[in-house]
Amino acid sequence: MNEPTATEARDAAIAAVERRPWIDDAEDGFKIIVDDLPDAFIGEDIRLALTAAGLQQPHHHNGWGGLIKRLMGRGYIVPTRDFINSKTTKSHARAARVYRKPHDEQI
Repeated sequence: MNEPTATEARDAAIAAVERRPWIDDAEDGFKIIVDDLPDAFIGEDIRLALTAAGLQQPHHHNGWGGLIKRLMGRGYIVPTRDFINSKTTKSHARAARVYRKPHDEQI
């Protein structure tokens, strides 16, 4: 049997996380906090805002990536070409993609 590619492994892991109800709660929470986000933000900003609003942590930390993928796929956030360093100590200032809200759509 062939080993899955990195992309296949990532997609399988995200799919497993997305089957959990947490992601539905996170999406609903995003719709509430989106207006409080700045025009340009990173995934960490979404995580911090949602947990401050009371959302529990996902079953696995990769759930946050699954949420970002879902929000992009549903048009709630738009990736830019920009990257900035993440902000929290836990994130070790890693490069993080900058996202923006869609300009011509209402969430």
